[in-house]
Amino acid sequence: MSLRSPPVARTESLVHPSAGGRGIIKQSEAEAFAATWIADWNRRDLDAILGHYTEDIRFHSPFARALIGDGLVVGRAALRAYWTEGLKRRPALRLELIDLFIGDSALALHFRDETGRRTVETMIFDAQGKVMLSTGCYRS
Repeated sequence: MSLRSPPVARTESLVHPSAGGRGIIKQSEAEAFAATWIADWNRRDLDAILGHYTEDIRFHSPFARALIGDGLVVGRAALRAYWTEGLKRRPALRLELIDLFIGDSALALHFRDETGRRTVETMIFDAQGKVMLSTGCYRS
């Protein structure tokens, strides 16, 4: 089994091509994505939030395990249901970006919420610049 992905034809997107079909995200684009993503959450605009994700998104979170009994949410429709319930339970939700880190076709956003809890959300992007895999790691 090979761990390398075959090269992928790319269109203009958040992810820029390099050897092996993966790409490094430009700092300015990473900052713009992070600002938009945080603003979408702070507006509680679920359609805009979900627009950042692929239809077959795989989202990992310990809060998902607590809320739906599984730490993995698969698919945009399931993610919508999960976040709809989550937003109902968090009417004062407010996120503040602390920092961001760029990887190969990836971003890690470090932010805090209205309670002061810090989170690092790591997102892996597909060739079209949509998040296809995401995992949240939390600190109280």
